[in-house]
Formats: sequence, C-alpha cells, structure tokens
Amino acid sequence: MLGLVGARAALLQRHEAAEVGAAFPQEHVDALLADVKRLQGALPFGECHITRDAGVVLNPLMSLDDNVHVSATPPWWADPAVASALKAGGSTWTDHVEDGPRGDLSVTKVLLDYDGWDSMASGPGAALLAEGITPGTPAFAVGIPNMLPFLTLARLRLLEGLRTGDMLPALQEVRHLALLVYCEETLVGQMVALSVLGFEADGYTAAVERGILLPDAWTPIAKDLRETLKRTAFGLSGLYSGWAPEGSLERLDAIGGPVHGRCGALAAAVEGWSVHRPYVGAPWPYEPDHRGPVLAIDRLLATAPCRLPFVRAYWAHPESESAWLTAPYVRDHTLHGMLDIATLNFDQYGAAP
Repeated sequence: MLGLVGARAALLQRHEAAEVGAAFPQEHVDALLADVKRLQGALPFGECHITRDAGVVLNPLMSLDDNVHVSATPPWWADPAVASALKAGGSTWTDHVEDGPRGDLSVTKVLLDYDGWDSMASGPGAALLAEGITPGTPAFAVGIPNMLPFLTLARLRLLEGLRTGDMLPALQEVRHLALLVYCEETLVGQMVALSVLGFEADGYTAAVERGILLPDAWTPIAKDLRETLKRTAFGLSGLYSGWAPEGSLERLDAIGGPVHGRCGALAAAVEGWSVHRPYVGAPWPYEPDHRGPVLAIDRLLATAPCRLPFVRAYWAHPESESAWLTAPYVRDHTLHGMLDIATLNFDQYGAAP
C-alpha cells in the first residue's frame, strides 16, 4: 500500500512539474488583472445587453463553419474570391480603392439600427441549437458562425468611403460592425472584431493621407489598446481553462464591474472543459483538485451577463465515452494527458512589450 501511495505521489510531482510551462506565471496574472481594471475605463464597447438584435439581418446571411449549417442566401461579400481580390499580387487592401470588388454594401448602414447580435436566435445557429447535443461530441467540434466574411465587408465599406470621399459614415458603420461581431460572444468573434477595428484604423490613416478626412474628424482605436484587448481576452480564457495559479479566479471576481472578453473567454474555456470536465471531481488522496475553474464557470454562467445558449447546454450535460477513464487516479492521468494535447497559448503576456 505504501508503495502505491509513494508511486502516486511521484506521479503527481511529475504532473506538477510538467504544468509549469503551460501555466501562467504569477507576474502574467498580475499584468492581466491590471489590464482588466485599466480597460474598464477605456473600452471601445462594454459587455453587451441586446435590446435590438441584429440577428434578424445577419443570421439569414451567415453560415456556420461546420459546412453543414449554411445560409440559403449568402451575401456576395461572403464569397472567398472577393476577399482574395483584396490582396491580389501581394498588395494591401487599401491599394484597391479603384479596382476593388463592388456591390451592394447597404447592410452596414442597416445594422446601425441594432445594438447587439444573437447568432443562435434564428437561421443556421438556431437550427444547430434545436438539434441538441450528441453525447460524446466535444464543443470545439460544433459549428460557430463563420466570421471571415466580416473582415471582407469591413474593408469593402472602407474602400467605398475612400473612393467616394464620404469617409465618416464608412468609419462609423465599420466601428458599429465591430461592436456587433464582438457581441456574438465567442473568442473568435472578439478577435475578428479587433481585426475590424484594425482595418478601421488603416482606413482612417488612408483617408487622412489622401486629404479626404481631417485628422480630428475621427478617433480610431489605438493599436496598443487593441493589443491589450487581445491579450486580456486570451488571458481570461486561460484563467477559466485552469492554467492560472490558485486564487487567481477569486482575485478576478473581486474586481467587479464589466470585464472585457468575459463571455468569449467562458465560451473558449467550456470548449476545453466539455472534454475535460467528466474527469474532474472531488479529489481522492494525492489527487490534485481541479474543481476551481469548473466551479468558477458554474458561478459565472449563473451570474454573468452572457447568453451563451449552446455553452450552457453543453455545461449542463457532461459526458464521457469511457466510464473507466473517470475512475479515481486514472481520471487525473487521463485529464493531464488531454490537457497536454489540447492546451492553447492563452498566455499572451510573455510576448507583451
């Protein structure tokens, strides 16, 4: 018996040593929490509270990235060939003011009437939600809205503004498009929204250089703020995924107020925990306690202002294909192996200037 206990203790030590490279160093957590506080006074848009859902416009146009739940009427700007035309010959998109693809872009003006986007309320997203959950299917294998067409739409609308000289409405509409994509509540959507803000800044610079817009007529989101927004969104995903030192989630909770990226971070974390969670339970002797992030997600899904209908459905029904893998001690070995394979680089603070 003592031999088994000693072997288990040695295995635990190896697991803890292996985690050091993947876990957040304490100083990175400190920087992340400082950014969370700083962003509460500098957010281009806060947490979303939808009163007018842009899904009535966007959902019939959008396909999911699973190639199964697709739009019956995809817009012309969602054609991959249109995006390719904006970088033909290795050019940048602002080089295509005169020769870029043209078509009806009135949707960006229409979207100004809406203050958020629920991609699951109708269209392909609603169809996916209605099908329910197939036991054993990991959340990351389930389709989400294909966001790439929004990158094309933003550039096309800015090119139209540069071409006509009427740039201010183009900037306003593209900024609002970023808000709607951000409000879709996925980490992918939040990164696409930041890219849209980057295109907005490029369009602003091009308009000023061409003399069609006064510098003080518009204020783009600064690059350093966009980078902070990115690091924070990824960092929160890492905290909720279980890669932070003990007590980090409690420190985050203590900040209070709006938290940039919280809903997308929850979605990203649940994608991982939908696979890992069946192996997490009350620890036996010499088993690590992995319940902290799981309990934090339970709490946040009950209190945070996030819709996340598919995330909630997954979280309510943890499944394991192999019951024996959830046995004490075996489950921890399985969990560590899965975490080693599935770990993403959520910690962006190591590369921060």
